[in-house]
Amino acid sequence: MLNTIFGLALFIGLFYLLIRTGNRVFQNFENKIDRQFEHLGKELSLELKKELRPFTDRTWLAPRLEGEIPEGKISIYMEEEMRGGNRLPKTIVEIESVGEGPGRVKCCRKLPLTGMLKLNANVKTGKQDFDRSFVISAWKPTAVPPWLDDEIQESFMEQKKDFNNGMLIYEGRCIRFEWPNFFYSAALRKSLANMYFLLIQILRK
Repeated sequence: MLNTIFGLALFIGLFYLLIRTGNRVFQNFENKIDRQFEHLGKELSLELKKELRPFTDRTWLAPRLEGEIPEGKISIYMEEEMRGGNRLPKTIVEIESVGEGPGRVKCCRKLPLTGMLKLNANVKTGKQDFDRSFVISAWKPTAVPPWLDDEIQESFMEQKKDFNNGMLIYEGRCIRFEWPNFFYSAALRKSLANMYFLLIQILRK
C-alpha cells in the first residue's frame, strides 16, 4: 500500500515538473520572439503592437509591427494554421501598396519542400541560374512579370538563403512574403529584414 502511494506521489511530482519545465521552455521561446520583434521594429522604424489573435488557446500576446512608407502600409506579424491537429507557424511580411500591381504571381526557392508548397512552375526567365534556383507561378503563364527584371533577379539570387523555404506572393495591391516559422534569433531577423527590403525594391519597379 505504501509503495503504491509513494509511486503515485512520485508520478504526480514528475508530471508536475514536466508541465512546469515545458511551460518555462515555451515562455523562454516566446520571450526570444518578443525581443526579436522589438529589435526589428527599431531597425525598420515600425510600431510594435501586442495582440491575442491569431493564436488560439494561448495567453501569449503575439507581437506585430506596423508602419507606413510611400509605397504602402506595412505589417509584420505571425499566424498559426491548424492542420491535422498540428500547429503550423508562419511569419509574414506584408505591404499593401498604393498602386495596383500585377496579376497573381508566386515565387519560392527550389527546395525539397517545394512540392509541399504546391507551387507549379509555369514561367521561365531564360536565365539558367535563376530558373534552377527559383520556381515562378504566374496568372499569365509563360509571361515573365515586368518587375522581375535583371536587377530584381540578381537580388533574388543574392538572397537565396533569406528565402529559405518561404514564399513570395504578389497579387493586386498586396505583396507579401510568408516564412513557415517564427523568428527568434538575430540571424533569422536579418533574413526577414532582407526580405522586407526586397519587397520594397519590387514595389518601386
